[in-house]
Amino acid sequence: MIAIDAPQADWRLTYEKTSFLETGRYAEASAYVRRLDEASPVARAFSIGASPEGRSIDILLISEEKRFTAAERARSRRPLILIINGIHSGEIEGKDASLIFARRLLVEKRYTDLLDKVDIAILPIYNPDGHERFSAYNRINQNGPKEMGWRTNSLNLNLNRDFTKADSSETRALLKFMSDYRPDFFFDNHTTDGGDWQYHAAYSVPMGPTQDPSVAAWSKRMVDSVVKACGDDGHPIIPYFGGFNAANPAAGISASDFTPRYSTGFGAAINRPTMLIETHVLKPYKIRVETTFSMVLNTIQFCANDAAGLIAANQAADRRAGQSMADKSVVVEAGASRNGRPINFLAYAYTPYESEVSGDTIPKWDHSKPLSIPSTLRDTMEPRSRVRAAYAYVIPAAW
Repeated sequence: MIAIDAPQADWRLTYEKTSFLETGRYAEASAYVRRLDEASPVARAFSIGASPEGRSIDILLISEEKRFTAAERARSRRPLILIINGIHSGEIEGKDASLIFARRLLVEKRYTDLLDKVDIAILPIYNPDGHERFSAYNRINQNGPKEMGWRTNSLNLNLNRDFTKADSSETRALLKFMSDYRPDFFFDNHTTDGGDWQYHAAYSVPMGPTQDPSVAAWSKRMVDSVVKACGDDGHPIIPYFGGFNAANPAAGISASDFTPRYSTGFGAAINRPTMLIETHVLKPYKIRVETTFSMVLNTIQFCANDAAGLIAANQAADRRAGQSMADKSVVVEAGASRNGRPINFLAYAYTPYESEVSGDTIPKWDHSKPLSIPSTLRDTMEPRSRVRAAYAYVIPAAW
């Protein structure tokens, strides 16, 4: 298992100073990326926009070639990896994991071979207003940190439902950054609600018919590598699933495909490989941070080792997207195939109980009784909806 040991005291985050029980406030993350900028000539911290309450949305861009502007990045032959954290700011382990990762690269000089092959952009807190709605009661079923932020932004908009309508200033800022800098791969880090299994996290990587085949094939190779590497680190992971009976995992599990209003669905729509990370809400905060760190590190290592393949897959998708689609059949929605593959689902004994407060049945899992349950995983996507592409579109003047 990857363990995140403490650095010299003056570089520790609140997460490390509190024995992994708390997370820092917005000011800590904002100051930290600027401090990393000052500490390293290959890092640049800058704002991509502001939240409705006026907080800066900060990014840390790491480039060994010092290509920090969009024009400079456009001349680079290295892929850009973007890490998005805190889109739902109560689900915040990605922030701590990413800042530790940046510190290890820039201050502790670890994994420096990565910077010979890729550039990395870290967005510590995408939803700063939600982050600062800080409380111990925002996610009362979540196993740490002691206090955390809120799901929506200060206008009560869910930023992970906003990628196609772009109602929020945060979304518009991120989409402009993505349009200008054109990341080749991006993460979106979350904490899922739901049950308690032996798995430390779930992932969703688009590999279905809504995405260009070259990108889907590259993503499949990446997933196979990362699942094994994270397991070797002591962090078992599984595809993000729904349609699941917690009392009967043997009945089968279905993975999900996300539409473009979500971050990873948007990534599929623009033919860029993405990874949604969903650590499990009932796992201790320390395990969730370390799992996120492992998934990010192992994925970036794969991107670095196959940088040419990543760029080639994206360029092939862009060439095909530039060809006329008129009157061609286009898959606009996909879902899990009816045919699954056998797996041994790593569960705990399910021992629900009746609440003394509400009288409702409360789910509970017995960690003293780990189980390996034969089941079926349906994670191959097949078309659900197709449309014929139009020859042209008529757009009203007001739009």
